[in-house]
Amino acid sequence: MLHAQAHYNRERIRRGATVDKTVCRKNLGRLTRLYLKAEQERQHNYLKARAAGSAAALCSCCALAVVFSVLEQTVPRVVSCAVQLLTGTFFSQFA
Repeated sequence: MLHAQAHYNRERIRRGATVDKTVCRKNLGRLTRLYLKAEQERQHNYLKARAAGSAAALCSCCALAVVFSVLEQTVPRVVSCAVQLLTGTFFSQFA
């Protein structure tokens, strides 16, 4: 019954009919509560989705860090070998 009364009062306010100040205040309070509840639910869902996504992002970031650390260790050796090949000093170390 209360639910139907709230909708009835909302409709009367929307139409511009004469309503009591208390009715307007209660209607505003209900709508504010419903809005805050929906906003809280939206933020909760955002954080829940972000937490699930951040685990996958964290794994990919860790994998990328490993790849970069391996490249960081091997690239200087490859570059130095290439420089030695170009200058002709590469094979002198094996003689």
